[in-house]
Amino acid sequence: MVTPVDADRALRLRENKRRNRQRQKDYTAKLESRLRRLESEGIKATQEVQSAARKVIEDNSRLKALLRFKGVDEHTISTWTPEGETAVSDVSMPTRHGRCTTETTRHLSTQESLPSPLDEGQSEAFGFASTFSSAEPNNQTPCSLNGERAPSSECSTKLAPCKLMSRLAENPSTDLTQIEISDLQVEDNDRSGMECSKAYKLLMQFATNEEKLDTISQALESGCTKGSRGGCKVRNEAILSAIDEVS
Repeated sequence: MVTPVDADRALRLRENKRRNRQRQKDYTAKLESRLRRLESEGIKATQEVQSAARKVIEDNSRLKALLRFKGVDEHTISTWTPEGETAVSDVSMPTRHGRCTTETTRHLSTQESLPSPLDEGQSEAFGFASTFSSAEPNNQTPCSLNGERAPSSECSTKLAPCKLMSRLAENPSTDLTQIEISDLQVEDNDRSGMECSKAYKLLMQFATNEEKLDTISQALESGCTKGSRGGCKVRNEAILSAIDEVS
């Protein structure tokens, strides 16, 4: 017997697949349109170059015919160059070469002096490892030092609910790839899981097709549990199992 939860999950997965297919179609159509535009521009540029080349050939032919008509021999026409052209080229070439070499050396020196940043994959990997190797700072709200306080006030940490599960509860058809989760939840010292927003960012890197997206969606939904100090987290077993399946 199909339960309402299973029905909602199936509906959400179908909707995610439909949206993913539509995005792929739109992206393919955009690339095809861009390719046609570039091909059209390339053909136009080629035609302009060919037209200019034909004009140069025709001008050269008329000039040579004029020189022959004036009695200039064929050897002179073929070998003649303007006076001083070679000398000017020889003198100016080292200057241009020296300037380019200096600018290139300065550019390379600047690049070598800059630090090499980590790419996004390495940063995420280090962030994932740090959640298992060290505890996060305690962000609990400090108690008031004043002995008198209102009966309704308490020394406790206000934790935002899991935005991932809240969005799914409000709308089972939510597209997981479009959810934006901010890291506003307090970390738990318990290392048995990863805070939901970090688990979401980690796993969504592997969502390269519909099957992997389904696997990640199920892992995020089924693996979300309450933390020991409130808030929520995704169990390590669910994260590792999902990574094994999508890798």
